[in-house]
Amino acid sequence: MTPFPDDIWSIAMLLAIMVSLFLSIYLPWKRGYSASMVVSASILILSALVFLIEIMVEGQTIVRDLGFYPRDIIDNYSIYRFLTPIYIHGDFLHLISNFLPLFFLGMQLESKLGWKRFLILFFGSGIIAHCAVLSLSPMELLGQSMRTVSIGASGAVFGLLGGYWFLYPKDEVVFPLIIIKKWPISLIFIIYGGLETVLIVFGGNDNISHVAHLGGLLGAFPVAALIRPPEKGEAQQEKISEEDLRKLTKTGRQRRLLKRVMDSDEKELRDAWLEELFSALKCPKCGYDGMDYEGNVGKCPSCGYRIRP
Repeated sequence: MTPFPDDIWSIAMLLAIMVSLFLSIYLPWKRGYSASMVVSASILILSALVFLIEIMVEGQTIVRDLGFYPRDIIDNYSIYRFLTPIYIHGDFLHLISNFLPLFFLGMQLESKLGWKRFLILFFGSGIIAHCAVLSLSPMELLGQSMRTVSIGASGAVFGLLGGYWFLYPKDEVVFPLIIIKKWPISLIFIIYGGLETVLIVFGGNDNISHVAHLGGLLGAFPVAALIRPPEKGEAQQEKISEEDLRKLTKTGRQRRLLKRVMDSDEKELRDAWLEELFSALKCPKCGYDGMDYEGNVGKCPSCGYRIRP
């Protein structure tokens, strides 16, 4: 038995997911895109493609081939299944129930953590959620089974919630809880965590992997602890050359601002352009979008990293 699918549509979707994973790193790194937006758009597009293929192609096996299927992981070592289910959903309601929390939480959390930490937390939580399912499946506990296939980004999305609460428990976030408004992150955590706990203990067979939800929610804690941005007092600072500053510019606007900096002879004018340039740059340490410039030093408001041009 091969660890990879043999259905042509499943192979094509696996390749598309691999490309999406690559773009989730490349576009924020090289082009300055928001990682949470790239991930959200990828999940939306690929899930819609699966829906379309299901309608057009009779007997397709994408969900079976790329979903989280414990038996195949144990028998065939198909470890790609720890990530591929994140990009596949069962229906539109399933997709939108994951997309909305991902969109709202992802944008706000990425602005605090930077794109690198955001991706580690999102995919790390998703993998841990699937590990929780895999650990219980052989014993067929809490609704898990070696023969059950699960799909969706729920575990990873719950991980964003758990990680946000772990790192910033006093924050209020814009979130679609009944209505879209600012809610205390602790309230959202208690509601979602409490509901999932009740459903695991007392819930029936609703074809939803509540173990994955709670696994992602709690599994985010060690991941968040590892990627926690340094405190303000731990800020690093380095002297950066003009050539290194040039390497930080990725967009046309950033390059135009840098040229204005280089062409400025007066210190006041140069500082003004530097202030605008740094506000358009991403922190080279954590990827936070937009740095402050004051007192001849560029400073990241997220991790405290400092650059002296």
